[in-house]
Amino acid sequence: MGKDAPDPPDYEGLARQEAEASRRNTQYQTRANRPNQYTPYGSSEWDIDPETGESTQNIALNPDSQAALTSQQRVGRDLSGTGENLTGRVAGDLANPVDYDQFREYGDIGDYDERRQGAEDAAYSRAESRLNPYWEQQTGDLDVQLRSQGLVPGDEAYDRAMGNATRARTDAYSAAQDDSVRQGRQESQLAYGQQMGEAELDSTTRQSQISEELQKRGWTINEINSLISGREVGMPGMPEFRGAGRWETPQLMAAGNNQYSAALDQYNAKQAGFQGMMSGFGSLASGGMSFG
Repeated sequence: MGKDAPDPPDYEGLARQEAEASRRNTQYQTRANRPNQYTPYGSSEWDIDPETGESTQNIALNPDSQAALTSQQRVGRDLSGTGENLTGRVAGDLANPVDYDQFREYGDIGDYDERRQGAEDAAYSRAESRLNPYWEQQTGDLDVQLRSQGLVPGDEAYDRAMGNATRARTDAYSAAQDDSVRQGRQESQLAYGQQMGEAELDSTTRQSQISEELQKRGWTINEINSLISGREVGMPGMPEFRGAGRWETPQLMAAGNNQYSAALDQYNAKQAGFQGMMSGFGSLASGGMSFG
């Protein structure tokens, strides 16, 4: 290429310049996005190294909040120690499994049919205790009366009178049987209701006893949790802000390359014009044209 040809750009130097510009842009953006902030509850400040860009955030509470935090940490330390001392008691509380046999038994309402039958039998037995002597006396008196009239077993009148008495006795016992069924049902229903109430009371009592026992076993654990938990002093809340956008790094290499390309194009065009002019002079000389 001729002596007037443009020199190519220093790509290595341009690359270093671009890298340095990108580093500075990143540092500027970092600084813009890390402002110091101050609120009634505390502050947030940044220390940024101007050379390396390394940053350190320092958050501080206001004096009242800092005093509360210090006090809370001191109380928390003491309560945690107390809770730790209680862990031995927890081991004792949980050393043995719960003995459910110690609690009141669940209520049992029993067999309803068995109670009903028992009530019926009792009612019929009571009626029978009155009917037996009555009908024995009635039958005896009737036999005496009939015999005093000269009637004896086998006589139509005697047998008819004794048959009527027997049927009346059967009806009386049948009525007693029906009444005993009615009374048995009433008494068994009443007993069932009472038994149901007692069973519910037994079951409720058992559940209360179990709940109380389980509560006693977990009481120490709840005490420890209460000691070591509480409302903590939070970090000061800072208002939001809109971060800075990223600066574009200057495209030095691209600009240099474009500038070189333009200069080279201009040089090539100039060289093409010179070569055309020289070619014209050669044509004139070969045709015998002279000057002078």
